[in-house]
Amino acid sequence: CVPPPATRMNTAQHQQTGAAYVRVQSMGTIDELYRQCMVLFSNGAECISNELRFSAGLREEILSVAENVAFCPAPELEPEVREWIVRLTSQNMQALYQDSDIGWHPRQKRAELLDPAALYLVLPETAFTHFRFVEEDSEHVLYLYELQCEPRSQGLGAGAFLVQLLARVGRHCGVAHIMCTVFKANPRALRFYQREGFRIAPSSPSRWLAEHPEDEADPEAYDYEILEMPTQAGDTRSSLYICVC
Repeated sequence: CVPPPATRMNTAQHQQTGAAYVRVQSMGTIDELYRQCMVLFSNGAECISNELRFSAGLREEILSVAENVAFCPAPELEPEVREWIVRLTSQNMQALYQDSDIGWHPRQKRAELLDPAALYLVLPETAFTHFRFVEEDSEHVLYLYELQCEPRSQGLGAGAFLVQLLARVGRHCGVAHIMCTVFKANPRALRFYQREGFRIAPSSPSRWLAEHPEDEADPEAYDYEILEMPTQAGDTRSSLYICVC
């Protein structure tokens, strides 16, 4: 998936192009956010999953899989699940990366997917999300680095189910928004997130530059859009950033 723009541009570039994330100061710590997430999945994930299975519009062939949704930190992934995650990401994303300014670097991508800070929601042999909590400049954010689905299971509701489950995670942890970075060359993903309630974020280069004509930067120079969707959390101590494509 597309790395968050903050990892690809320095502060001066963000200030010039408007591609910086708008983040809210978190009152907790990274460890506290991880702990809240762990508590959620140890005490309430099954109830949340069962509640969402029928509201997410899942097709019958996916309903039984959704019963087995699993939460797992990257170091605890079973070897066969770990290799499936790497293989599916490569299968779905390699061509898009190769056509982008980022390029495809399989070793780097594998290291990112299996980083000890990575957290996963897995629908066995169907779809997965990779997200993590990070701290930058004393601010806490949650990035979803991947939302990948097996081609045979696309269009059956698995992605929508995982997005809704992540929104519950965001609300539980007190984060205000889900955000994602999407390749412009992936219109199917753009349409999917728009159907789920995402809109172009103020920090997306295309919107920021349209609203600031005094900036001479070319929006076509950026091959991604930043989308956002509120989690409807009453507490805005931090923001949930999702990097998906």
